[in-house]
Amino acid sequence: MTEAQREACLQFAVQRIPEGELFSAFGGDFSQTPNDTIRLLEQARDDRSANDVEFALGLIFRFQPSADYVPLLWELLLADFHTRHEDIALALEDLKDPRSIGALYLAAHAHFAHLDYDENFALPRKCTWALARIGTPEAFDRLRQLVESPNPKISAFAQKRLQTPP
Repeated sequence: MTEAQREACLQFAVQRIPEGELFSAFGGDFSQTPNDTIRLLEQARDDRSANDVEFALGLIFRFQPSADYVPLLWELLLADFHTRHEDIALALEDLKDPRSIGALYLAAHAHFAHLDYDENFALPRKCTWALARIGTPEAFDRLRQLVESPNPKISAFAQKRLQTPP
C-alpha cells in the first residue's frame, strides 16, 4: 500500500471520507470487486507490514469478499509480525469455516509478545468460541484437547464451550 492509500483507509475508517474517495485512492471499487481486498492482505503478508494488515482487514470486514480469504486469515492468525490476532479469531468465528480449526487450535496456545499484558487470555478465549461455533466433530475434538491445556484459564474456556456451545 502507498502512504496515500493508508491515509485513505484511515480517513475512511474514522468516517472522514466517503467510499468514493477511498475507491479513488485504490483505483477501484471494492463494493464491485470485494476480492481485490484479498490481494491487499496478501501483499501486507508478503511485506510483513503490520499496518497494512490492519488496513486490509478493515477493508475486508467492510466489503466482505468471498470465502477465498479464509486460508489467508488462518495463516495470519499464526503470524507474529502484526497485532490483529483477536480480530482475525473473531472473523473466523463469524465465518464458521472448518478449514480454520487447526489454526484456531494452534493460536489458542500461541505466544505473541504484544499480548503479554493480557492475563485474561482473550485470544485463546476467542479461539474456543470460534471452535464451538464451527461445531464440527473435529472442532469439538480440539476443544477437548484444549481442556487438557496446562494453562488453567485456557482449559476452563474450552470446558465452558463444551458445556454450553454457542
